[in-house]
Amino acid sequence: MTSVESIMPTCGYSYLVILVLVFWAAAAGIGYLGAQGLILFDRYSNFFPDSYTALPALLLISVASCLALVAVIGCCSSAGDSRFGASTFLFFLIAIFFFEVVAGVLAYAYRGQVNRKVSIMIDGVFQAYNGSSANTASQAVDMVQSQLHCCGIQNYTDWQWEPWFNHSGSAPLSCCAHNISICSGSLEEPTFLYHQGCQIKIVGAVMNALTLILWSAVAFGCFQLLAMVFTCLAMDRQTGDPYGFEPLLSTSLA
Repeated sequence: MTSVESIMPTCGYSYLVILVLVFWAAAAGIGYLGAQGLILFDRYSNFFPDSYTALPALLLISVASCLALVAVIGCCSSAGDSRFGASTFLFFLIAIFFFEVVAGVLAYAYRGQVNRKVSIMIDGVFQAYNGSSANTASQAVDMVQSQLHCCGIQNYTDWQWEPWFNHSGSAPLSCCAHNISICSGSLEEPTFLYHQGCQIKIVGAVMNALTLILWSAVAFGCFQLLAMVFTCLAMDRQTGDPYGFEPLLSTSLA
């Protein structure tokens, strides 16, 4: 007959040590993803009408910070076989799981809104371009075109309809391919320019970031569910199973 004793380690809370190490590693990974997402959203903030798209990344950073604290609590409870410490550990696990669910839901919801939000703002940003390094719109456009290797909104020909073209007769030099030193931004020399538009590149970059946030929340959320179950089982073993979980599990596994 298979019993809980054959599943749970005889050392009671010692499995929490493994959880602590996993949580510290997860905190580092999740924190990195959240920070990278936040940097990305800040970089393209001029192309969004609001800052809500950055919320999943902010929540992920908060989750990472809480995980580091929870790992310390888990370490203390594993060292002293403390039921209070394990209860506190379980409470924080549930709270963090809630925030991860919220981050995942927001990331999923915002993925469907990225293209619409960028469409609202991108025309105005390109129209405000004047080539000055002191101009916020100019900085944003040059940065996007240089880093994402794009030109114009839909393609390079869009620049002929922008106020900047009436002034200069060419596209900005940030439209020039990096390996071409003789590029002047002229639309009559398209082989020197990036051909793909920036809207699809911005949308793709932000969608990728939100997808990473979504799947990281799902993956670690599943691990947390297992951690919560095993924490409950460890607490029951430590106190002689006052809630009757061990007999129920023993019967079901017999």
